[in-house]
Order: sequence, then structure tokens, then C-alpha cells
Amino acid sequence: MASSQKKAKSPKDESAQLELVVSSNHNPFWSSSLFNEVYLQNDVPIKHKELWMSEDKGSFYQFCNDFRDLCDELKGVDFDSWSERNTINRLIKPVLKMLGYKGSPSQEPWAEDEPFTVKESGENKTYKPDLIIVNDPKQLKYIEREKGEKKIHEAKSAVIIPVEAKYWGRIEDSINNNAEDNKRADKKEQSDSARSLDFDEQCLKYMEILGKDFGILTDGKTWRLYNSELSADTYRRNYQFNLGNLIKHVDAGLDEDPADYEKFVENAKYFYHFFSKESLHQNGEPRFVDDLLEYSKKYSILIEEDLRVRFVNAMTIACNGFKRASSNSSVELNTVRSVSESHLFNILFIRYCEARGILPLRQS
Repeated sequence: MASSQKKAKSPKDESAQLELVVSSNHNPFWSSSLFNEVYLQNDVPIKHKELWMSEDKGSFYQFCNDFRDLCDELKGVDFDSWSERNTINRLIKPVLKMLGYKGSPSQEPWAEDEPFTVKESGENKTYKPDLIIVNDPKQLKYIEREKGEKKIHEAKSAVIIPVEAKYWGRIEDSINNNAEDNKRADKKEQSDSARSLDFDEQCLKYMEILGKDFGILTDGKTWRLYNSELSADTYRRNYQFNLGNLIKHVDAGLDEDPADYEKFVENAKYFYHFFSKESLHQNGEPRFVDDLLEYSKKYSILIEEDLRVRFVNAMTIACNGFKRASSNSSVELNTVRSVSESHLFNILFIRYCEARGILPLRQS
């Protein structure tokens, strides 16, 4: 298939100024409560220029071509009729291969529904991840032949990442849909103790059993990346990519307007570089995702300090302005401070809603 090779615009070399929220309106492709969104949008393309400027060669270039071929192959398919097995075999597995999780000519690099038994509250419970991905397919036989703790120990050293899979569109439907589940959730067994957990908890449980710091939850349409440290809180923080929207964008056509291809490439980077094997596999070298975690934490600290300085400056300007504009010269300073503070928080709230797409930036 012929592929456009228009290079994306080069990011500016100068350091980006700290921003409180992302500078554009709601992004239909990705969002993050795991990594700092402002850092991802403004700084990552500069700090990791060697990755962001490699769209015309290497593994990312191959991913873009293979993904467009897959979109052509699936064009016109009714994804909403897919069962869990259909979703895994027709979309999730092909995409994982594009992401670099490749086996040998005779064996794939994953095992499906491999049971792991652990003791919880005095009783044995069995958990079956939809997929466990290893670096070398030969390692799977060592996992499969063991039992109990020995099996878990073998898996901890061999598995790159566990994947929890659902049928297409299931993650977005947070309300239990028993009718759809009965038709499309065709892989669940009564013997899997994870059935009592919600989707996030299932993925985190597999990560805990296998000792992995990252895990993937996907229904083909939505892909979520979890971290064992930061995702275990009440908010289940994750990095989320809407691959369904990227498929729609490709299906709409990329060859007529160069801007359409550029948009595809720029957003595909936020999928490939976050879920690929080269980003998540621990091979002794620093991983891209580790860098994201470290710098997102630092960025949050810098943002907090920057926000404090900006807020004090804004409060000073607002208080002086309200004081000068007041017709009542005896107005109390506490009143001026309260009014100024209220206005500033209202502005921050509105700006946050605009960045999240809750409120429009422009009048339609």
C-alpha cells in the first residue's frame, strides 16, 4: 500500500514554558491521569526528539504502514458485533505484533488464559490473564509445566506484561450490560477468580501476581496502561489511548490533505511509544515509560511551585484592582481578598473545563 511520507513539523528547540493545563481543547485520541498531560504534550516531543522525529524510518514507520493496512482490511467491519475472542484475534493480537511483540515463525510470544493459583485469606484462588507476553516464546513451556509458586516465579522472570482483554467498546460502557455480556463476553470461566473484580482491578491483580510494574487493559477500541505504584490508588490512574478514533481517522482518508496524514502520525506516536515492546520491556536499558514517570513527578512539583508564584502575583493584581475600583474606600481587605480569590478559582475552573472539552474554546 502506498504511504504518505510527509514529515511532521519539528518541535521548537527552546524549553516550553510551564503551563497549568494542556494548551489545546479536548484531545480525541489520548488522555492521561498517570503521566502529566502538559509534560506529554509540550516537553516529550522535545526531550525525546530522536523518537518524535523518526516517522520516516524504523519501527514506528513500519507500525504506521502496517496499521493503515489493517484499517483497510477491517474497513466496513461491524466492530460492535465482535465477541471477546473476535476482538482478541482480529484486532488486539495484530496490533500487539505491530507494537513489536513478535514470536517465532512457529509460535506466538504469548499464552492465553494461563492459570495462576495463589493463596488469599486461607484459600486457593485461580487467576487467568487473557494474555501474558514473553520476550522469547521458548519461555512459555517453562511457565506452563510448573505449578503453584514455582510457576509464578518462572512467570515473573519471563513475562514482559500482562494484557486484560474485553470485547470491542466494553470499557467505555461502565454500566454492566448483561445482555451484551452474555452474547459477546465468550471467554470468561467460573474458575477465574478475577470475575468478581472490575476491569481495572483485574489488570492490577495480574500485575501484582506476576510482579510487573506495567499492565495493559484493552477492548481493542480503548487501550489503557497502568502502573503498579501510581494506579493502585482510588483513582486508578492510567494512560488511555482511543485506537477506535485513530481507525476512524485513517478510514476517512489520509492522502488528499497532507494535514490529515500529519495528524495521524503525530497521534500514532502517542500510541506506539507508550504501548510498544521497546518502551515497556526491561532489558537493562532505561525505558521510555520510566522516564515519563520520573519527569512527570518532577513536572508536577515544578507546576505546584509555579502555580503558587503565579497565584500570588495574580492575587496581588486582582486585590489592588478591586480595591482601586471600589467606590467604598472603607471596604475591608478580607472582602477584597475573598472576591479576588473567588474570581481566580472560577477562571481556573473554566480553563480546566475548556482543556478537557467540557466547555468549547470557540463559539460554533
